[in-house]
Amino acid sequence: QNSSTRAEIESLRASNNVDELRKRLSTRIVFWNSWFIFIVNSSAPVFSDAASGLRAAMEAGFSRMNDVTVLQATQGLVAHLEAANSTNKSAVIGHDHRYNSQRFAELAAGVFLRKGWKVYLYRGVVLTPLVVSVLN
Repeated sequence: QNSSTRAEIESLRASNNVDELRKRLSTRIVFWNSWFIFIVNSSAPVFSDAASGLRAAMEAGFSRMNDVTVLQATQGLVAHLEAANSTNKSAVIGHDHRYNSQRFAELAAGVFLRKGWKVYLYRGVVLTPLVVSVLN
């Protein structure tokens, strides 16, 4: 639970801002092709394109970037990888300098860990090519 995003929704509800609530809660966040999550498989590395990821305004709501949408997207990614029979359950996660990037990386790492994956989480800001270099 994030008290900040909860307060946003409660404030919108209290002010009867139905239009804004509809924008934030009636659709889901869009996944674009800059997650910094890279999966190491036993056969070959599987990793996201360097220009992919979740992109939206950082606000409360299912169509925005926040703790809930990061957790849900990561849970979906893990489920997809497990359904694809990933045998070596290892993930490499890094983050850049943008606001909440470290928090989101840590949340994503937590999802992988709870599912029994080994996680390599970079400390501090890291550029995407450095995360990819772990696979080489």
